[in-house]
Amino acid sequence: MWSQSDDTRYARKPGDQVLDQLIMVSLRTIIVAWKLLWQPYAFLDAVHENEANSGARAEVAFANIAFTLSQISRVVASNCVVAGIDLATLLARWFTIRCGGYFAIVLCFVMSPVVSAQQRWQFCDCGRQPQRLPRSAHGNQVCADYVLTRKRAIKLTDVYGNSPASIYWYTRGWNWRVAVSWLLGACMFPG
Repeated sequence: MWSQSDDTRYARKPGDQVLDQLIMVSLRTIIVAWKLLWQPYAFLDAVHENEANSGARAEVAFANIAFTLSQISRVVASNCVVAGIDLATLLARWFTIRCGGYFAIVLCFVMSPVVSAQQRWQFCDCGRQPQRLPRSAHGNQVCADYVLTRKRAIKLTDVYGNSPASIYWYTRGWNWRVAVSWLLGACMFPG
């Protein structure tokens, strides 16, 4: 991954670098390490265990800071926007997408403070906590919403209308149809 430009720089046509990448990348790894270390965290653990000097400790510390910052920004970019959209859909009176995203950032660390403090690779899973339940039930929710709640009707005129007669109208900031479809979809969880 880090040496991809070195492997593809001298390719004359697409596909010339495939043989080099299949043979040389694997061979380089075996010759240098005698052990396949594909996970960056395992590689940093090996560096920390085999090199007992201050330079190796600093290298591992800076790499861990970079991994932590990249994981936090990945979590914020991918999961908090989705959670913000969900909260803005369910509680439109109190949450915007941005406010819901900020709430999800706080909530992911409140839900799992012990996990984020235990080990660095488990910290990566900490930020995905708010997303797990809604994301896994999304297909069931869509089916339940379409078939049972909306009775297999999508009204495009109601999507853009501003009338209490619309099937998409919220009641006092609460979209009870989404809550009903979530409950019906959650009943379809396996196990």
